[in-house]
Amino acid sequence: MGIQQEMSAFSERLTECLAGAGVAAAAAQAAYIHMVEPRHAHGYANEILEPLQHTLQPFKAAAAAAAAAGGSLPFISAGGLTRETAIAAVRDGNADAVAIGHYFISNPDLVRRFAEGLPLTPYDRSTFYSIDCSLLGYTDRLTYEQQQQQQQQQQQQQQQQQGESNKSNDRRDRQL
Repeated sequence: MGIQQEMSAFSERLTECLAGAGVAAAAAQAAYIHMVEPRHAHGYANEILEPLQHTLQPFKAAAAAAAAAGGSLPFISAGGLTRETAIAAVRDGNADAVAIGHYFISNPDLVRRFAEGLPLTPYDRSTFYSIDCSLLGYTDRLTYEQQQQQQQQQQQQQQQQQGESNKSNDRRDRQL
């Protein structure tokens, strides 16, 4: 059975379970539902390779029905979200809130970057879940402001080196 069929079967079964007796009572006691959207059909990647036909829509619909019967049940969605897709998910009613995981590791100031539309530092999956403390983690990453300062310092150093090189060439030319 391929992932498409597995996801379909699982979605249908969960929808049946959530629609069953006692769900409203359980939903009334839950604080929220947090689920991860499927990102792609094959392997792991930073980008979507092959979009899946099935999403969490059946789960969202079942949660909405349970919430309607027993009160508020916020739906938190995660999984491969960008700034734009996160905004769209909440705006379009596909989620009450969103959760971002991987990009928080490489962007300690992710909230600011999202708010101001600043570029994100790509994450490096090979550094996740390692016992090797020499690998970069959340506290080792630079904020956007720190990255800009670092780039300015590097540019200044390059300009100084270029200036020193030019002076050295001028001296050599005068000696000849």
